[in-house]
Amino acid sequence: MMIGLCGRRRSRASRAWRWRWQSCCYGEITYREFDRVYVLGEDSIPTLKRMKVHEPDRLKLGVHAEIFHPGKADAGFRAEMGLGHTKGPLLIYAGRIDYEKGADQLIEMFRKLPRELDAALVMLGDGKLTEELKVAAEGLDVAFPGFMTDRAGMARALASSDIYVSAMPSETFGISIIEAQACGLPVIGVDSGAMPSRVSPENGVLVPVGDTQAMAQAVLDIWPDKAPAMGREARALVEREYSWDATFHHLFNTIYPKALDAAEARRIRADDQAAVADDHVGVRQRIAVRVVVERKPPRSRAVERLSEWQTVTVGGVELAGSPLLDHT
Repeated sequence: MMIGLCGRRRSRASRAWRWRWQSCCYGEITYREFDRVYVLGEDSIPTLKRMKVHEPDRLKLGVHAEIFHPGKADAGFRAEMGLGHTKGPLLIYAGRIDYEKGADQLIEMFRKLPRELDAALVMLGDGKLTEELKVAAEGLDVAFPGFMTDRAGMARALASSDIYVSAMPSETFGISIIEAQACGLPVIGVDSGAMPSRVSPENGVLVPVGDTQAMAQAVLDIWPDKAPAMGREARALVEREYSWDATFHHLFNTIYPKALDAAEARRIRADDQAAVADDHVGVRQRIAVRVVVERKPPRSRAVERLSEWQTVTVGGVELAGSPLLDHT
């Protein structure tokens, strides 16, 4: 049994067209060899259709809702980040700090927030832009605590914040978004990738890709009046749809059985094709032997007269005796 997972990753505009074409061809050949393909987000389905892979299964990943919980909030977290002097909304991002994730746009967005909002931003993670963005954020209330491996620490950081922000345009699932929602945070993101299937007007705001002014305005629009209700709805969404129990139940009881059925059908087809091929080989061998025997009868009496049920080996093939071989 072979199961394929498809997650779409957008190419940067500067990448060569030939590389994209070759990748598409490789993907088409590869995915069509799997017994079943499943996706984590609806945004991958058009790519698969272009590869002639139809009707993939959908699988929602989950989150440990007991770990990522609003109750993990710690009032001392803001001061621990060196931001204790701020009184406005605490924004947070968790992920790789590079251009692909849109980390630079978050700093640009933060610059556009009015000073009187007294907001702060925590950039959890590491990446090739970290040092560059630290320089760009000098004088701003922005903290870069680095990469965090402790899940309990991550849950504490998220639950202690007020709004989760992300500018990534090609999110394939967005596990950090689900974790933030599990901690009761509204999400401000971009209208692209997997974001539209995770963020609704009830639990956050989506803005056009690359529009940092719109993202800053979204912060102003929801803070402080709308953010608490949005956070509660975000938590309710996770409890309804993104538990690991539901994920594995769907994987083991729906996707795997379909893959096993497809693998068995493939095996039966292969056996049938092999049997037909063997029959064709046998026919060709019998025809060849008949022609040889009919056109070139033995010149000596090495082959004796055979009865109907005697056998003889001709050219390495054992044949039942018949009038065809009835030579004296």
